[in-house]
Amino acid sequence: MAGVGAVGREISRLGRRFAVGLRVVVVGLCTLLWLGFASTRQPALAALTTVGFTAWSAFHGFWLLRGRSLLVADVVVVCAVCLAQPWTDAVGAQQDSTSWTLAVVSIVVVAYQWHLRVVPGGVATVLITFAYLAGVVLSRPESWLVGVPLGVWTAVEAVLARALFTLLTKGAKAADDATERAGRARRAAVVARVRREDEREHLAAIHDTASATLLMVGLGVVRRREAWLSARAAKDREVILGRADACDTELDLVGELRENVDAGPLRVRWEAARPTFVPASVAAAFSCAVREAFINVVRHAGVDEVVVQVRREGGTVRVEVSDAGRGFEPQGVPNGRYGLTRSIVGRMRGAGGSAEITSIPGYGTRVRLEWPNALA
Repeated sequence: MAGVGAVGREISRLGRRFAVGLRVVVVGLCTLLWLGFASTRQPALAALTTVGFTAWSAFHGFWLLRGRSLLVADVVVVCAVCLAQPWTDAVGAQQDSTSWTLAVVSIVVVAYQWHLRVVPGGVATVLITFAYLAGVVLSRPESWLVGVPLGVWTAVEAVLARALFTLLTKGAKAADDATERAGRARRAAVVARVRREDEREHLAAIHDTASATLLMVGLGVVRRREAWLSARAAKDREVILGRADACDTELDLVGELRENVDAGPLRVRWEAARPTFVPASVAAAFSCAVREAFINVVRHAGVDEVVVQVRREGGTVRVEVSDAGRGFEPQGVPNGRYGLTRSIVGRMRGAGGSAEITSIPGYGTRVRLEWPNALA
């Protein structure tokens, strides 16, 4: 149904199943009891009517469970059964005002409320109730008033059944609304998280590129016009504008690191035995982390030389940047420090790797970067 949630659809399916099961079981039991114990005016006709109606109820239920409504035909059949009371009533029914017809009519109008909308269910109930009362008049003309309260009570049973089903559908709607609100809240949270990640990534790009380059200028590391500075600034601009190559082709990690750090203010002693190929995104993460490590050496180490080791051991690529500078206490660095948290540790985690920073005051610093899925 359009506009109905999962719980509402399930309640609708259960309502149809309940209506079919209730009607078939009750009508079948009433027929068996009626044939076994009742004494009717026309036994053959009564048997044909009761058995035929039981079979029709099963046929109607089969099609109802398949999603097809035989409502008009069913109302006609039920009304015909009601008008057949002169032949199906038990002898003496006018004294106790009970009959097979009353039992099946009651269960039919109750079952209608569980699979029909309000208007069709109400109209069908009214028609069947009047047909039942008409059958009572035909069957017991001298005492038909006795059947009026029972006919009215049949309508009341239908109203009570409708009220119960309405409560269930309202509860289902409330559950669906709550589920939808929760879904919207989850989607909004995901969008907000993605937006925050995008903002953090943009800030990280600025920090790792233009901010780092300007910092070196501001610290006086660059004292004159340098060719590498112009190239670095142009590359920083491409990264910030999102134009940097983001393909997943394989790149030589050593070559990428050299391009990013060799032209800087530090002397680099390379220890790389052979080319090491990794995806472009992983090479970018290594480059950002190594560049941040170089900036920290420039700012804090008090030395102008670093050692960079690049090697592959089994399936793991390992890059180590070490210096013999002042060192520091890693435990004393606040968690919010952007360089260590995002540019080194965060970048490597984002690429599926890890970063470890080891330093002792007076004995230098070592930054170890690892990525465990190296290409052969």
